[in-house]
Amino acid sequence: MERGAFSDRPVAVDISYPAGTDRSVSMGQSAIFTFTVTGAVFAEDISGGDLAFRAGADDTLISGVTFSEGRNGGGGQRGDNFVSYTVTATADAGITLSTNSVSNYFRFLVPDLEMVTVADGETLDDRRIMITATVDPPAASRFGNAGSNFPKFPASSPTTDHMATIAFIDPAYSLSITPSSMSTTVHSGQISLEDETMFTATTTNPVLQINGFGDSAESGVLVSSVRVMNRRSTSHVGDHKIADADTVFMAGTTDLLQVVVRGNFSQSDRLFLAGPASGNSVTYDEDDHFLLTISEDGMTAEGSARLSGTTGNITVGDPYALYYVPSGTISRGAIASSYTLNFAAATARDTTMAAKDLTLEYSGINYTNYAYAVPHPDAADAGNLRVRCEGASPCTIFFRCRDEGGNDVGSFARTMLGAGATRRLSSADLLEMIGGNWPRRQRLACSIHSSSRVAVQLLVRSGGTLTNNSFVGGLEAIEPPPAASN
Repeated sequence: MERGAFSDRPVAVDISYPAGTDRSVSMGQSAIFTFTVTGAVFAEDISGGDLAFRAGADDTLISGVTFSEGRNGGGGQRGDNFVSYTVTATADAGITLSTNSVSNYFRFLVPDLEMVTVADGETLDDRRIMITATVDPPAASRFGNAGSNFPKFPASSPTTDHMATIAFIDPAYSLSITPSSMSTTVHSGQISLEDETMFTATTTNPVLQINGFGDSAESGVLVSSVRVMNRRSTSHVGDHKIADADTVFMAGTTDLLQVVVRGNFSQSDRLFLAGPASGNSVTYDEDDHFLLTISEDGMTAEGSARLSGTTGNITVGDPYALYYVPSGTISRGAIASSYTLNFAAATARDTTMAAKDLTLEYSGINYTNYAYAVPHPDAADAGNLRVRCEGASPCTIFFRCRDEGGNDVGSFARTMLGAGATRRLSSADLLEMIGGNWPRRQRLACSIHSSSRVAVQLLVRSGGTLTNNSFVGGLEAIEPPPAASN
């Protein structure tokens, strides 16, 4: 079986018999022709004429056969992975199957495919969609000669003559993400303690001045960068082909680069995809850049750009950067970004890659201490947390608490302490400060982040006994290591 040429029709597969099997099929004889797809299903119903009897290099259509339903109801509907025909010779003198230079053959036009199940295979061989063709004549009669019938195909077993690859699901395009999710480089931005709507620094890039959203420049940061690479321009062996392993796959106007960002945004914040910054400045252009849409709950922002087209598409091979421009109070925490190549063709492999999270923290938060096993306000034990600012200047302190399952309870709470001052927090005070849902009968583990060194003491009274439950050993309450450089 051979692959046919791909043009504006679905890919074709031909059944032709090997040399030495020339045969005249008698009138009235029939056989079951079955075509089975592995790795996908039909995206549309089989049409009349998808299987035809042809001859020669010019694909001349030959009469003398009819096609009707084969085994198992015939298949051939959208969602099926097979189609089966009963092919019957109807010519008065029968038909001839030959193998010379103008051999006769049966051609099956494969329809569009969907629900591809092999796209995530590790190797190219794992990512191929196959079609198998068989021809099964009825068993020979024991009572006399019933006439010459279609030869069985394939003629012998085991063999692969009846199998053909109709699509390789190997990416024609790939993504290059900076920083990648596997990067060990610190990727963070700092929020001004004096003005929580402004950035003061980042670990890897300067704070940017973003123009184009108002009369004056606004503060912004780079979240991550992406480049769509055309793998045909490399030495990669497994370049993606349309469906015949010969014609090169090219992105169309319906193929997209999609961007998804997760964080904690306000509706007036802006996230957009544009070219690299010029120095520390970027100017947003609504005609050339891609503005993401923030969800109603502010937890995600999404957008897309076409991979092909006369206007409004990205340029394959060029770098693009994702920028975040806040318009109000900046939330501490992580901003996660991921990019997806989404192809319309069922036989094109989609790709998703994540960038390393951008972690936002207030500027000057340098120390961390810990308080473990803080009892619930409703527990029989009574917890009292004492925090003392050990610095010569006031301490800005943030609490982050988690339950026994590692889930955040409430949100980061910010408090101020004067130099040398001590604050006492009962379990009830802590719950009110951090908010959130503190599961009953669970003890919290809290980390206390501060601008200056603090001392933390946890005292727990159980019955008439007061126990010092303060954290000791293991983790030093010191400054974190310096950020890694590129």
